[in-house]
Amino acid sequence: MTITYGIIEETYSLNRSARTSYGIAVYADASQDGTTTIIASVHDITSEKQRLEQLISICNHAKLSLIHLDDVIDDFFARLGIGHTEVCVERGGVYSAPAVHLGEVLSAFLGQQLRLG
Repeated sequence: MTITYGIIEETYSLNRSARTSYGIAVYADASQDGTTTIIASVHDITSEKQRLEQLISICNHAKLSLIHLDDVIDDFFARLGIGHTEVCVERGGVYSAPAVHLGEVLSAFLGQQLRLG
């Protein structure tokens, strides 16, 4: 199964205030048949859309295994200065994919952060 990472944009409202936040959706076989079946998602990660788009691009390029997504997001939080947090990846359906070395994705992300900083 081929997976593709994409961005989720959501608006959260309470009383008269609202904020926009971005998360990650994981699609199954999107490049093969054009479907948009979401097999996993992580909501409300950050309000920094550009940084999350960069992370998603790296995950797609590296063909990141879904089993490492929570670790990658946890490191993303650490890079934003948020510290350790529990990441809840909502999963649906059956998942099977080749593992990608997590260090490669994190190194690529850190390299981009240094160039952007």
